[in-house]
Amino acid sequence: MNIDEKIEEAARLRKAMDEETHDLKKQIVELGWQVENIEEPYLEKINRLEDEIKEEVLESGKKYKHALADVSYRKGYKRASWDTKKLDGYATAHPEIKEFKKETEVKPSSSIKWL
Repeated sequence: MNIDEKIEEAARLRKAMDEETHDLKKQIVELGWQVENIEEPYLEKINRLEDEIKEEVLESGKKYKHALADVSYRKGYKRASWDTKKLDGYATAHPEIKEFKKETEVKPSSSIKWL
């Protein structure tokens, strides 16, 4: 089977799969909306309570343990990042910094976008 035949067969199978699952997918979407409508009032209250809990833990500066939940605390810190393009330019004039650069090879890949 050549590549054209493989593409045509894969497309045929996708179409058959879509036709067979179409009604079920519609039902799943409808059920998803129903679930969201039920969850919405609960989630509003849950999110408010969780925000209050997190704020109290942040103010205390300590983690909190409960039988139903562990609330972690991570102190703030400074994060550093580097501008790779600028450093590569700098490395042209100062090649001694190149020993600190780590490179990883990303293998080529291919993907199919079905139309």
